[in-house]
Amino acid sequence: MSQSIVSSSIRCLVRNQSALTNRNAGSATFSSLTPSPSDNENYVSPFKDFFEKIENNDDFGIPHAVEKETKYLKCGIREDALRFETVNYGRLVLPPHIQPWEHRVKVRVDFRDIPLETELERKIFEKIVGSRLKNDTLQISSNLFGSRIENYRHLVTMLDRITLGAKRLADEMTKEACGFS
Repeated sequence: MSQSIVSSSIRCLVRNQSALTNRNAGSATFSSLTPSPSDNENYVSPFKDFFEKIENNDDFGIPHAVEKETKYLKCGIREDALRFETVNYGRLVLPPHIQPWEHRVKVRVDFRDIPLETELERKIFEKIVGSRLKNDTLQISSNLFGSRIENYRHLVTMLDRITLGAKRLADEMTKEACGFS
Protein backbone atom coordinates (compact mmCIF):
# COMPACT_ATOMS: atom_id res chain seq x y z
CA MET A 1 0.00 0.00 0.00
CA SER A 2 2.78 2.40 0.88
CA GLN A 3 4.45 1.56 -2.41
CA SER A 4 1.35 2.63 -4.36
CA ILE A 5 1.20 5.94 -2.48
CA VAL A 6 4.88 6.58 -3.23
CA SER A 7 4.48 5.72 -6.93
CA SER A 8 1.38 7.93 -7.31
CA SER A 9 3.15 10.85 -5.64
CA ILE A 10 6.14 10.38 -7.96
CA ARG A 11 3.80 10.39 -10.98
CA CYS A 12 2.22 13.60 -9.68
CA LEU A 13 5.62 15.29 -9.33
CA VAL A 14 6.60 14.23 -12.85
CA ARG A 15 3.32 15.67 -14.25
CA ASN A 16 3.87 18.98 -12.46
CA GLN A 17 7.44 19.22 -13.77
CA SER A 18 6.34 18.52 -17.35
CA ALA A 19 3.53 21.08 -17.06
CA LEU A 20 5.98 23.74 -15.88
CA THR A 21 8.36 22.88 -18.72
CA ASN A 22 5.53 23.09 -21.31
CA ARG A 23 4.31 26.38 -19.90
CA ASN A 24 7.77 27.93 -20.16
CA ALA A 25 8.22 26.53 -23.68
CA GLY A 26 4.83 27.88 -24.72
CA SER A 27 5.61 31.38 -23.52
CA ALA A 28 8.92 31.35 -25.35
CA THR A 29 7.15 30.31 -28.52
CA PHE A 30 4.52 33.04 -28.12
CA SER A 31 7.12 35.74 -27.55
CA SER A 32 8.91 34.70 -30.73
CA LEU A 33 5.63 35.09 -32.68
CA THR A 34 4.93 38.65 -31.56
CA PRO A 35 6.20 41.17 -34.09
CA SER A 36 9.00 43.49 -33.15
CA PRO A 37 8.47 47.28 -33.42
CA SER A 38 10.21 47.35 -36.78
CA ASP A 39 7.74 44.78 -38.17
CA ASN A 40 4.72 46.92 -37.15
CA GLU A 41 5.64 49.60 -39.70
CA ASN A 42 5.36 47.17 -42.63
CA TYR A 43 2.32 45.25 -41.40
CA VAL A 44 -0.88 45.50 -43.50
CA SER A 45 -4.00 44.04 -41.96
CA PRO A 46 -6.04 41.69 -44.16
CA PHE A 47 -9.13 43.45 -42.79
CA LYS A 48 -7.95 46.95 -43.72
CA ASP A 49 -10.59 47.42 -46.47
CA PHE A 50 -13.32 46.10 -44.19
CA PHE A 51 -12.52 48.57 -41.40
CA GLU A 52 -12.20 51.46 -43.87
CA LYS A 53 -15.70 50.70 -45.19
CA ILE A 54 -17.04 50.72 -41.63
CA GLU A 55 -15.38 54.08 -40.90
CA ASN A 56 -16.76 55.55 -44.16
CA ASN A 57 -20.28 54.14 -43.54
CA ASP A 58 -20.08 52.23 -46.81
CA ASP A 59 -22.94 49.89 -47.67
CA PHE A 60 -20.70 46.90 -48.56
CA GLY A 61 -22.20 46.76 -52.06
CA ILE A 62 -25.76 46.26 -50.81
CA PRO A 63 -28.19 48.80 -52.26
CA HIS A 64 -30.16 50.64 -49.57
CA ALA A 65 -33.38 51.02 -51.48
CA VAL A 66 -34.03 47.73 -53.21
CA GLU A 67 -37.10 48.18 -55.33
CA LYS A 68 -39.40 45.21 -55.23
CA GLU A 69 -40.81 44.00 -58.49
CA THR A 70 -44.53 44.75 -58.60
CA LYS A 71 -46.53 41.57 -59.10
CA TYR A 72 -49.84 41.52 -60.91
CA LEU A 73 -52.73 39.09 -61.07
CA LYS A 74 -53.75 37.68 -64.46
CA CYS A 75 -56.45 40.32 -64.73
CA GLY A 76 -54.00 43.19 -64.14
CA ILE A 77 -54.69 44.03 -60.47
CA ARG A 78 -51.55 44.74 -58.43
CA GLU A 79 -51.04 42.20 -55.65
CA ASP A 80 -50.20 44.95 -53.16
CA ALA A 81 -53.62 46.51 -53.79
CA LEU A 82 -55.32 43.46 -52.24
CA ARG A 83 -56.09 43.69 -48.51
CA PHE A 84 -56.71 40.31 -46.89
CA GLU A 85 -58.38 39.79 -43.54
CA THR A 86 -58.68 36.67 -41.38
CA VAL A 87 -59.93 35.96 -37.87
CA ASN A 88 -58.23 33.96 -35.12
CA TYR A 89 -60.31 32.88 -32.14
CA GLY A 90 -57.51 31.27 -30.17
CA ARG A 91 -57.18 27.67 -29.12
CA LEU A 92 -60.18 25.77 -27.80
CA VAL A 93 -59.81 22.99 -25.27
CA LEU A 94 -62.93 21.08 -26.29
CA PRO A 95 -63.57 19.58 -29.71
CA PRO A 96 -63.81 20.67 -32.53
CA HIS A 97 -60.85 22.88 -31.46
CA ILE A 98 -61.72 25.53 -34.09
CA GLN A 99 -64.58 27.95 -34.63
CA PRO A 100 -66.85 27.70 -37.70
CA TRP A 101 -65.57 30.93 -39.33
CA GLU A 102 -61.91 30.28 -38.49
CA HIS A 103 -60.93 29.61 -42.13
CA ARG A 104 -62.84 32.50 -43.69
CA VAL A 105 -60.71 34.94 -45.65
CA LYS A 106 -61.89 38.37 -46.83
CA VAL A 107 -60.28 40.49 -49.50
CA ARG A 108 -60.83 44.20 -50.08
CA VAL A 109 -59.87 46.05 -53.26
CA ASP A 110 -60.42 49.67 -54.19
CA PHE A 111 -62.47 49.97 -57.35
CA ARG A 112 -59.87 52.32 -58.89
CA ASP A 113 -57.23 49.55 -58.59
CA ILE A 114 -59.25 47.24 -60.85
CA PRO A 115 -58.06 47.82 -64.44
CA LEU A 116 -61.32 48.38 -66.29
CA GLU A 117 -60.89 50.64 -69.32
CA THR A 118 -64.40 51.37 -70.56
CA GLU A 119 -67.60 52.42 -68.89
CA LEU A 120 -69.32 49.27 -70.20
CA GLU A 121 -66.73 47.08 -68.45
CA ARG A 122 -67.32 48.97 -65.20
CA LYS A 123 -71.12 48.56 -65.43
CA ILE A 124 -70.84 44.84 -66.19
CA PHE A 125 -68.39 44.41 -63.30
CA GLU A 126 -70.78 46.23 -60.94
CA LYS A 127 -73.64 43.97 -62.06
CA ILE A 128 -71.58 40.83 -61.47
CA VAL A 129 -70.36 41.74 -57.97
CA GLY A 130 -73.66 43.33 -56.92
CA SER A 131 -73.87 44.39 -53.27
CA ARG A 132 -70.24 43.43 -52.59
CA LEU A 133 -69.19 46.79 -54.05
CA LYS A 134 -69.77 49.54 -51.48
CA ASN A 135 -68.19 53.00 -51.34
CA ASP A 136 -65.89 52.17 -54.27
CA THR A 137 -64.47 49.18 -52.35
CA LEU A 138 -65.01 45.60 -53.42
CA GLN A 139 -65.17 43.09 -50.57
CA ILE A 140 -65.50 39.38 -51.20
CA SER A 141 -65.00 36.50 -48.79
CA SER A 142 -64.54 32.75 -48.96
CA ASN A 143 -65.15 30.00 -46.42
CA LEU A 144 -65.42 27.22 -48.96
CA PHE A 145 -62.33 25.26 -47.93
CA GLY A 146 -60.99 24.11 -44.58
CA SER A 147 -57.74 26.02 -45.06
CA ARG A 148 -57.01 29.74 -45.17
CA ILE A 149 -54.45 29.26 -47.91
CA GLU A 150 -56.97 27.50 -50.14
CA ASN A 151 -59.56 30.21 -49.45
CA TYR A 152 -56.93 32.87 -50.26
CA ARG A 153 -56.21 31.18 -53.61
CA HIS A 154 -59.92 30.80 -54.28
CA LEU A 155 -60.50 34.54 -53.73
CA VAL A 156 -57.64 35.49 -56.03
CA THR A 157 -58.97 33.15 -58.72
CA MET A 158 -62.51 34.50 -58.29
CA LEU A 159 -61.29 38.08 -58.59
CA ASP A 160 -59.35 37.18 -61.74
CA ARG A 161 -62.34 35.41 -63.27
CA ILE A 162 -64.77 38.22 -62.44
CA THR A 163 -62.53 40.93 -63.88
CA LEU A 164 -61.55 38.98 -67.01
CA GLY A 165 -65.18 37.89 -67.48
CA ALA A 166 -66.40 41.50 -67.33
CA LYS A 167 -63.78 42.53 -69.91
CA ARG A 168 -64.59 39.61 -72.22
CA LEU A 169 -68.34 40.22 -71.98
CA ALA A 170 -67.87 43.93 -72.71
CA ASP A 171 -65.75 43.07 -75.78
CA GLU A 172 -68.41 40.64 -77.02
CA MET A 173 -71.16 43.22 -76.54
CA THR A 174 -69.11 45.87 -78.33
CA LYS A 175 -68.43 43.53 -81.28
CA GLU A 176 -72.09 42.54 -81.40
CA ALA A 177 -73.21 46.19 -81.36
CA CYS A 178 -70.80 47.03 -84.19
CA GLY A 179 -72.11 44.13 -86.27
CA PHE A 180 -69.09 41.84 -86.02
CA SER A 181 -69.78 38.17 -85.55
